[in-house]
Amino acid sequence: MKMTGLRSLFFSLLIMLVIQYPVKANSAKRIDSLTHLLNTLPASQQRLTILNELSWETSRSQPQKSKEYAEEAYTLSKRLGNRKEEATSLNRLGELLRIADRFDSATYYFENALIIERAIDHQYGIARAQAQLASTYIYTGRYKAAEIAAKESLAIFEQMNNPVNIINAYQRLAYVYDKIGRPAKAIEFYKKELNFMVERDIHYSKAMLFSGLGQAYLKLGSLDLAYDYVEQARQTWQSNKDGRRMAECYKTLAQVFIAKGEYSFAENATLQSMHILDSLDLGHLNSENYNNLGVIAERNGEPEKARNYYLSSLEYNLASGNKANLAQTYFNLANTSQYLGETQSALNHYESAIELGTASNSLLLNAYWAISDIYYQEEKYELANRYKEAYRAMQTKIEETKNDALVAKDQFELEQKRTELLARDNKIKSEQLQKLIFLLIAAVLFGLAAIVGFFFLRIKKNIKIQEQQMELKEIGARLAGQDKERARIAKDLHDKLGMLFSLIKGNFETMRSQFTDVKTDQNFGFNRISDLIEEAQNGIREISHGMISVVLYKFGLKKALENLAESIAGSTTIEVHYHTHKIEAYQMDYDFEVSIYRIILELTNNVIKHAEATELTIQLISRKDQFLHIEVHDNGKGYDQRVATSGGIGLKNIRGRVQALEGKIRIDTGKGVGTFVEINVPIKLNEDDKGNAGG
Repeated sequence: MKMTGLRSLFFSLLIMLVIQYPVKANSAKRIDSLTHLLNTLPASQQRLTILNELSWETSRSQPQKSKEYAEEAYTLSKRLGNRKEEATSLNRLGELLRIADRFDSATYYFENALIIERAIDHQYGIARAQAQLASTYIYTGRYKAAEIAAKESLAIFEQMNNPVNIINAYQRLAYVYDKIGRPAKAIEFYKKELNFMVERDIHYSKAMLFSGLGQAYLKLGSLDLAYDYVEQARQTWQSNKDGRRMAECYKTLAQVFIAKGEYSFAENATLQSMHILDSLDLGHLNSENYNNLGVIAERNGEPEKARNYYLSSLEYNLASGNKANLAQTYFNLANTSQYLGETQSALNHYESAIELGTASNSLLLNAYWAISDIYYQEEKYELANRYKEAYRAMQTKIEETKNDALVAKDQFELEQKRTELLARDNKIKSEQLQKLIFLLIAAVLFGLAAIVGFFFLRIKKNIKIQEQQMELKEIGARLAGQDKERARIAKDLHDKLGMLFSLIKGNFETMRSQFTDVKTDQNFGFNRISDLIEEAQNGIREISHGMISVVLYKFGLKKALENLAESIAGSTTIEVHYHTHKIEAYQMDYDFEVSIYRIILELTNNVIKHAEATELTIQLISRKDQFLHIEVHDNGKGYDQRVATSGGIGLKNIRGRVQALEGKIRIDTGKGVGTFVEINVPIKLNEDDKGNAGG
């Protein structure tokens, strides 16, 4: 008995050590540790705990294995009579179904888990189950139930004073209000979340907050704000390498671009989202992306193509039971049917969207108007008037909601400024306190020698940084000088020597015409001289064109890069994607355009020579703050990140040019993962356009 008790105690301690292993530890190692421990355990309470832990750890990376662990845990918990672990195993099974978009089945497991958690009065378990039910209720159209579940989850986590779960609960409740068409309430809870993080000095990722705000502002029609918030979220998820959330951001950005009427950007963002989801084996989440593609095709006058996209979306939504997206898909199909003159089909689809009970207020408004219009055309005036009245009632409701939302928007922006100032003050105070503590410890432990050593190392580091910056500035200045000298020589060759040879040829032809009786061998000589003059002219033209881009000189940066992209695509096997956004809004300085062109030329040459890539993307976006944002990325073999940091001559030249333009460059690469280069530089304007800067 004693040995059994000691062994049980040993396993209990071992389980605690494994489960308390820091969250930031390598997930694969954690799974290996838990699996190894599981293989040593008999059917016991300890084994049950490990099974549920393994199910959670493998839920994203190995869903089938996660399901097997959860099913074994459920069976074992029933046999051992462990109600708490039984509820946890049901929770795990429900979560796997939720990830797979099988919302009705997921709801069944979460509701059964909640029944057990209430029976044993396990408060954390109740809050957890309600949080997950809020998500599935949204997608199955049970909006009131979603609101109640999210509120109870928040209340319990607040009682438990669990900061991370409180933040997640605020986000969840805001998401619920956003989905049910109450953006004012959504912004209110985003504000509460932000205040909570600032007041508690919690350094928690704001990416989910920014993503949610972007979707709320999209519904309010504040498209620039929506873009800015979603793009901030996307950049954070990209840094964290969270593909699924990046795909969600691209999907929302596509909807922003659709609202702006920028359909090529919308299509590009949608395809990016689909590509990421397919690469993660999450193609079943593409229903909204197919809806986006359908809207783009419809706006581009391709109704049959649009209908095919909508039918693909319908198939995914019916399979998953996602009623919120299903209503939008029926509405889109109805619009396409009406455009094609299929009136009865349009009415059926509009009615299907309304009957689901999950359509947003704006969708219902448009559906009521469309149905009313169809009945008027069919001279069914009683039905037409009935839907027109529904349209007017919904219009009044939307106006009231919109006014509330605009007030909430203004309040949120004021509150955000206040919280940013408070956060800055807290940071300054914290930094001051840390410095004071450091100085006191340094004085006691190390004395003057340690302080002198610290400052010596600091100065040495600063000198090294300054030397590197000076080197980059010198490289930038030298390259800029070379560009100007090239342009001057090319201009002289083209204008002076080119003109001179034109005069020579003209005089020669005049002189030649004065000889009437010319022998055959003399005529051959004249022709040879004329050919040599023309060959010299062509040579001068080729040399001058090689020294500067003629397209850049004549037509500007956008056209020159387009020409470069076409040249690469035509002379290599690389598929080139070239996008710009509003760079023509500024009249850029010519020397600035030359520097940007040379930077991108150097980057693309590196791709062609070294990357072994099949795809290359070049993207330029002019931002509101008068900065030019440049992205050049490929799907090639990449290289060691340390090489990107130190770099050879080519990379030093690029960094030198960026430094000379007072810009920033970031290179993200690794062996086998391609290379992503991001550059931000302040736009240097042409003297004629400086008066319009920022206008």
